[in-house]
Formats: sequence, C-alpha cells, structure tokens
Amino acid sequence: MHLFMKNNLLRIVLAGLLIADICFSFIQHANMPVTGDLAEVAFPDKGSAYYHVLQDPVGLSVLIHDTLYANPNRYFSHLWTSAYMLHVPKMLQTVADPVESIYLACGVIKILIQAGLLLLFATYISNSFSITTLKWLTAAVLVTPLFQASGYNSYMGFIDQSITYNFFYSLPLMLLLLFFLPYYRAWYNQTIIRMSNTQLILWAGLTFILCFSGPLVPGILAIICPLILLGYLYREFRDNPAQPFGIRVKHAIISLNKPPFIILFLTILLSLYSLYIGSFNILNRAETLSLTDLYGKLSLGIFHQFTDKAGFPLAFLVIAINLILLARMPDSAEKRGIFTLTRWLLLFSILFILLLPLGGYRLYRPQILRYDTVMPITAGIVLLFGISSHYLIFAFQGIRRYLYVAIVGLILAVFTRADIPMFYENDCEEKCLYEIASATDTILILHHDCPVMEWGKISDYRMSAANARLLNYWGVTKRLTYYYQEE
Repeated sequence: MHLFMKNNLLRIVLAGLLIADICFSFIQHANMPVTGDLAEVAFPDKGSAYYHVLQDPVGLSVLIHDTLYANPNRYFSHLWTSAYMLHVPKMLQTVADPVESIYLACGVIKILIQAGLLLLFATYISNSFSITTLKWLTAAVLVTPLFQASGYNSYMGFIDQSITYNFFYSLPLMLLLLFFLPYYRAWYNQTIIRMSNTQLILWAGLTFILCFSGPLVPGILAIICPLILLGYLYREFRDNPAQPFGIRVKHAIISLNKPPFIILFLTILLSLYSLYIGSFNILNRAETLSLTDLYGKLSLGIFHQFTDKAGFPLAFLVIAINLILLARMPDSAEKRGIFTLTRWLLLFSILFILLLPLGGYRLYRPQILRYDTVMPITAGIVLLFGISSHYLIFAFQGIRRYLYVAIVGLILAVFTRADIPMFYENDCEEKCLYEIASATDTILILHHDCPVMEWGKISDYRMSAANARLLNYWGVTKRLTYYYQEE
C-alpha cells in the first residue's frame, strides 16, 4: 500500500511538471514575433514565388514542362501553412482582437506540435502508449527540458521561433516519428511487424504526405528506410545459422515480402522521386559553390553547431556516461538494443551530414549545418539521451538510483535554467501591427527598428505588399495598408 501511494504521488508530481512546462512553453511561443516568409507562403499572389507549388502537389510540371519554381517537392508544408494561417487566426477573433489572434494562433500550433513530439518521444523511450504510467511520465519529464524556446533553441531547438519554419521542419519531424514508430517497436520488442488493413492504408497515405513535406524529410526517408530493411534482413539472416548461406539469404529476402516492408520500398521510390524534383528548386540556384567549398563550410558548421553552446556537449556527456554505465550492467535484451540503436543512429547521422551539402547552398545558412538542418540528428540524440537514462533509472536500485537521478536531474536543471522566460519578444512588432491597424493612410512609415512580419526592416513600402494583403485578409486593416521603415 505504501509503495502504491508513493507511485501515485510521484505520477502526480511528474504530470504536474509536464503541465507546468507546457503552459510555460505556450506563453513563450505565443509571444514570439511572426518573422518573415509567412505572407508569401500562406497567401501567395498569382505569379509569386510560392504560388506554383500549391497548384502542383507532386511536381509533375517539373517533369513534363521542365518548369523551375520554388520548393516543388514541399507541397504539404505550403498547404499546412496556408490552410492554418488563413483560417485559424480569423476563428480566434471570437476571443481576441485581430492582432492578438495572430500571435495566439502561432502559439496554439507551436504547442500542439511540441506536445505531439513530446508524446512520441516518450512513447519511443518508454516503449508504451500508456501516458498515465510511471515509466511513460518519467520518459516525458526526461526530455521535456530539452525543448528549448529560448536558451539553446538556435542550436538544438525543435519548435522554431518563426511560425513558418514549424510547418516545414518540426511538423514533418513529428509525422516522421509517427511513421517509424511501428517499425521501431517491432524491432525493439523483437517481434514480427504487423499492421491492420486500416493502418496500412493510413501509413501509405502518410508516406505520400511525408515525401512532399519539408526540405529534409525525403532525404531522411531515403536513408532510414533502407537501413531498416537492411536491419531486418540481417536479423532474419542471423537467426538461421544452421542453414546454408544461400538459403539464409533467400529466406531473409522472402521475409520482407510483407505489406509493412512493401510500404518501405514504396517510400524509398517516392522519396527518391521527391529528391529528384526537389533538385529543380529555383531557390537553390541563386548561389552555387563547388563541392569542395560546400564540404569546407560543412566542417566549420559541424564544429560550431555542436560546440558553441552547452546544450549538445551536455547531452553528449550524459549519453557517454550512460553508455559506460550500461556496459557494466548485466546483459539484457534492452541493453543490447540500446547499443545497437546507438550504432544505427551514429551511421544515420554520418550519412545525413555527408549528404547535406548536396541539397544546395543558402546565404542565410552559410555553414550548411544549422539548428533546422540538424533537427533529425537532434531528435536521435534526444531519443538516445532519454532511452539510456530511462533504462538506468529503472535498472538501478537503492542509493545508486537516487544518486543517478540526482546527476541527471542536475543536467536537466541546466537545460531548464537556459530556457529563460521570453514573454515580451513580440512587443515591438505587435505595437507596429496596431499602428498599421489604426492607420488612415495607405502608406505608413513605422518609427521602430524591429522587423515587422519580415526577417529584416522594410525600406521600400512595395516590399510590404504581401504582408499588406494578409493583414487585410485577417481584418487587421480595413484596406490595403503598405508600410516601410527608415534606414
């Protein structure tokens, strides 16, 4: 009875910590500036850079007419941005004024994506769907501090401060984790993967969506899906040592003749097609560098990305300590699984980083590797951090458990402390939007230094045309109101 009451109390405390962090994160997300690209992506004018992609979901015009346009293989990211940001702010105007509804809508989608990622991470780590169990709640609390809205956000963030980037990076990552979950659970539990007919249909649809979502997902699928197939081939080959070599190979190949694996084969083909049409992205052709230059910049990016802030070094330190401690633990299937997962994640990370320069060069990403392009590796680090720590917490007993929990708790406290409150980041932009809303002239000069729905200040009122259209659509302005700022 005492143990039961103790576990219940601990679950309540852990659930309370999760709820408090979600609320804290929502306030931070809802008080971030809108930043750039939103109007061009969500409400593109006919003939604008992002108009064509919404008319051609699978990029057929690239193949048939040799058409060049922006982001030909990212239809769903554009669709999500447009569908959400055109409708949800207007819906929220029943509880907030038009300007406030913009930031409220941004906060809502960001926290929903964060909650979805947290749910999936905790499910991977605990190997359980039951969100009320002590193991699931422990897993969730282990990784929650690693979601940084400020602090280490620009190095290992999942939820971007820019609303647009979340539809192109964090939302596809969430769907990607969902896609791989049944394969991971079957591998981790050493069972045969099974999917119902309904799930097969859903996963086939998810494949199609993922292959045309975001700049990273097709490449990730093209790397991980073959690795999964190779992993299952090796397991089937390994489990029949008494058979002749040729029979073992044949049996391993035949074992992949199942619908879940056929989906992986189709995913590989579709992701390769997506990568091909993505190579015609006109945005990648503005700056061209030699491969030597690109890999030179990548080497600098690797160094700075993983060393400039304490976030990654701390995570690496915990993982290294965990693996050393695990090596001294008695042998178990879970222990072997963690070391196998470490090797596969390391292989994926190397392949992914080496292939990044082939995706093109952008001026705003001078060293190739940045928090957004490194997000899949960040997810792997978070998973390994969580899985290894979670295993040790429940494997240790007595004073060793308390000591280990104290060490991990200290590391998590550093992450929590780094994620300092940022509740007023949008104050300047919000004031500008209210000025635009109350303007009587069609062209307004803003006497503020902060960007207004852009990456930088607007010096020519014509550059605000897309923003003016979107603000008018939302009802922030009664007419098209252009604006600019003094140099």
